[in-house]
Amino acid sequence: MRTSPRLSRLAAVALLAAAGPCAALAGTFVPPQGCTAKMTVQMRGCLVAHYYSCAGDAPGEQWDTLYDSDGPYFTSRVDAEYQWVESHEIDPPLTILLDSSRDPASFSALIGTGEDRYDFTTRDETGRRLNYEGFDRLTGRTQTIDGIPLEVTEFEMTETDETGTVTARRWGNQFIHRDWRLFFSGAEMWEGRAGVLPTDNTPVLFIFPGEPGYLSTVPLFDCTELMSRAPLPHAKEADHG
Repeated sequence: MRTSPRLSRLAAVALLAAAGPCAALAGTFVPPQGCTAKMTVQMRGCLVAHYYSCAGDAPGEQWDTLYDSDGPYFTSRVDAEYQWVESHEIDPPLTILLDSSRDPASFSALIGTGEDRYDFTTRDETGRRLNYEGFDRLTGRTQTIDGIPLEVTEFEMTETDETGTVTARRWGNQFIHRDWRLFFSGAEMWEGRAGVLPTDNTPVLFIFPGEPGYLSTVPLFDCTELMSRAPLPHAKEADHG
């Protein structure tokens, strides 16, 4: 599972979400006070992500903030098992928290057995709850991107509202790095109110401290293509990326 249930900039270029408590100065990502940046990832789909950790967080917790060509739009925090702990959006501003888990996501189960099934609920600050049920499965394939070996996964996820109505589905392939305990997006399909849409936010460059482009907030890949597309319908809730 990549990042948060709401993150489908994948699914809708029209979805502008926000980066919680972080800042950009002259095109450079600045992590919140007390936090330390560790990696920048340039992705397809005109996205760039910055990964960091913060003092006071539980062991294994990690943050990432995503930027598109308009600036920061989404921040999320995951725990050591890659459970979505909290997410922050704007347009409109919204905070989403992990509410309950009938079957918690488990990165350890995925790398230990080759498959992880999950069933959990999120709650936003308006009180609305959404449930996410699905699986992540290792395919046995690996792919090296920018010198980084990644394991390829396949996944399916269904989002339902409080009435049990299916509001979105996602399926496709993602990547994991088991030592970093991180997921990265791949070629996926998203189905919601806007119909069925293909998305691809596969990593292209992994950039570390001291390397050119580290902490740059300017996405590099597919931006011309995205800017030339007609706007997609707003796909507010039906997403996760």
